[in-house]
This record gives sequence, C-alpha cells and structure tokens, in this order.
Amino acid sequence: MDKDFLLVKQKFIGNLLARYGFWHYLTPHQLQTWTNNGAESRHSLITGMPEPIALSPLEHLTIMPLVFDYLDVTISLNLGLSDEPFKTKLKILDEKSGNDLISRLTVAIYENLSKIRNKLLHQKGSISECGKKIVIIENELSLDLSSMHHINSLAALLSKNLKNKKQLCLYEKSLILSSYKSAFPEPNQSIIESADSEGAIDIHASIMRYTVDMRSKEITSFEDLKDHLLNRFVNEEGKLIGNTNFLFKYNETEHSIPGEYLYRNPRITKSDIDIWAIG
Repeated sequence: MDKDFLLVKQKFIGNLLARYGFWHYLTPHQLQTWTNNGAESRHSLITGMPEPIALSPLEHLTIMPLVFDYLDVTISLNLGLSDEPFKTKLKILDEKSGNDLISRLTVAIYENLSKIRNKLLHQKGSISECGKKIVIIENELSLDLSSMHHINSLAALLSKNLKNKKQLCLYEKSLILSSYKSAFPEPNQSIIESADSEGAIDIHASIMRYTVDMRSKEITSFEDLKDHLLNRFVNEEGKLIGNTNFLFKYNETEHSIPGEYLYRNPRITKSDIDIWAIG
C-alpha cells in the first residue's frame, strides 16, 4: 500500500475513534482553581459539541482491532513500511526505537495489541469462567476486562505521540507508565530500566485525578512553594491527597508534580522540583 492510502486510512480511523472518550484522555482529570482557602472545581462549559461516547469493557474489546489498525498504520508511516507482517514490523520498530521510556512502551503496546488483535479477529480469544478476564494465549497472556480502556487509551495516545512527536513531561510519562502497568502488571526489563533512568513513578491512573492549577499564585520563595504543596491539600488524616496533581510556576518555569511524589518525598529539594518541569 502506498503512502497516500496509508494517510487516508490513518485520518479515517482517527475520525472514527475520536467519537469515543478513550481517544481523548488516559485518565479523567478535574481541573481545580487556586483560591485563598484551597481549591475549587471548574465546571465544563456547554460547547455544543457532542459528548464523547463511553464504552463498556466488552465494547472496548470489540473496538480494539480498529485501535490497533491506527497504531499499525502510524508506525508504518513513521518507519516507511507498508505490507510487512506484524512480526517483521515489530522487529524493525524494536531495532529503530530508542531506549527511552515512551519508545519502549510503544514497542510493548504494539507487541501485545498485535497478539490481541489476531486472536480477536480469528475468534480464538475466550472469556474466563468468572467473566472478568479475556484469555488471549493460554498460560501466557490474559487480561482483566476492566483494563481494556487503559489499553485502548494507551494505544491512542502513543500513536498520536508517534505522529506528532510531542515532548512529554515527567508527569505525563508517569501517568502513561502507570496506565500500562494497570493492564500489564509485569512490564519487561527494558521498560523498568527506562522508567528508573527517567524518574517516572507509579501514580493512581485508574481513578479521577484532580489538577490544582496554582499558576495564578505568586511563589515568592522555595519555602513558600513547599508550604503550599505540602500543607494546604491534605485529607482528614493530615496526609496529602494521593490522586492530586499540582500545576504551578516556579522560577519562570511551569511544573506539573503528582501528589504521590510529594507524599513519598516530604523533604523535597529544589532539584526534586526541577525534574517535574514542563517543556
């Protein structure tokens, strides 16, 4: 297939998948605005645009081959490939990708999704007796049905990242890694090593996350910043809320830092903050 056809195919599938919620985000975020008393939620405005469609686990499973097709055509365009078998593409993708975390996750998602796609299209996958798992390859690959949306969202995000070549910040990398581990709890060694090297951490990716936008707050000193981050947003037990992300400006640079990191590192330093810079 020539490049023009692949471009049409990519655009057509992308337009179809854009109807669904998983295409737009990995994990739902609620944006909260800084106030003198803490934070308050922002409510979405009515835009006149149709609400993205939410899918059940079985519907996610049904649409997964189409999600894989988008990832496959994006990789083909990126690497100048066409009609090669999936195993050949996987080998070339693995060899030409870097050792960074996002590249390693892209290879892993492509490998796993190709297996799932083949089994589903040939109707060889099976639902477990408990009805909570899909068995792809007996004694080798089975997945919780509840993780299907993570897999589709990951494939969509990694495809778009491959297409647009966006530079991801550490918070985004941590969220992607955590979403992957929600579906595949035992990542391969290359993923573990890349995550450790880049400082990506495990954060809550299966529940609503709250982003506290502190950018309107003038940060006068590092001690001022620490006070706001570690003391203002706590639960009834005095512990920092674990599924909160803090968006703030310090030293003229925007940062995005998850509450999970602050909870594990209460004695943060300036260098701890620097790694969570955006851009």
